[in-house]
Amino acid sequence: MNIPNNILRQHLQNVFFLTGDSCAGKSTAARALREKYGMYVYDSDAMRREHFARAQRRWQPCMTRPDADTLTPAQARAWEKDIVREMTPMMLCDLMQLAAQHESVLCEGDIDLALLCAAAPPGHVFCLFVSPSIGQREFFDRPDHANMLENIYGRADLTPAQKEAKAQRLRQIALGDTPRKTLLLPGEVARYGLPYYVRTQDGTVEEMLQAIEKAFGLV
Repeated sequence: MNIPNNILRQHLQNVFFLTGDSCAGKSTAARALREKYGMYVYDSDAMRREHFARAQRRWQPCMTRPDADTLTPAQARAWEKDIVREMTPMMLCDLMQLAAQHESVLCEGDIDLALLCAAAPPGHVFCLFVSPSIGQREFFDRPDHANMLENIYGRADLTPAQKEAKAQRLRQIALGDTPRKTLLLPGEVARYGLPYYVRTQDGTVEEMLQAIEKAFGLV
C-alpha cells in the first residue's frame, strides 16, 4: 500500500471485517448484521470481476497471469492467495470511499490478513472458520460454487474424460489433494490475536452472531 497504514486506519474507523473459510457463515452473519444494525455490506468476492478488470500487469502480475490453466492444484492454491493479496489494496480503497458515505460498513469475504491487520482499526476484524468435514461436504453445494462444476460438465468441446479430469482438478484446488481432518488456523490469527468462531455441526447462528457482536463492541 502506498497510503500509510495510520491514514488507512483513520479512514476505516467505521468499517468492520468478516473473513475466513468458505462455508463458515460469513454471508449469513453479514445479512444478519445488516438487518440488525443497518450496516452497508461490501462483498469482496462479488467485486472480483471488477477488480480483475482494473488489474494491470505491472502492479498486479498474479491477477493478470496468462498461464493459470497450466498450474498444478498446489500452485493454483498459492496463486489464489497471491490474487487476494493483490486485490486487498483495491478493496481498502473501495472501503475508504464507502466509509465516507455510510454510517457503518461491513466487508465480508476473502482479504489478505497481514495487510488487513496493519490497516484496520483494533477490534474491527473477526475470522470465521468451519470444521473440515462440513466445508468439504458443502463447498460445491453453495449457489456461487455450484456453477463451477456445472460450467465444466456443460462444455461441448470436451470429452467425458476431459470433463472429469478438469472437475477433479477443480476439487483438488478447492479442497486440497488430501482432505483435512483437523482445522488449521492461519498463523495471523495467533500473531495478531484475532478473535474467531469455528462453525461445527452443533453450532448455531445465534452463537456465531453473539461472538461477532461482542468482538466488534456492538453489545
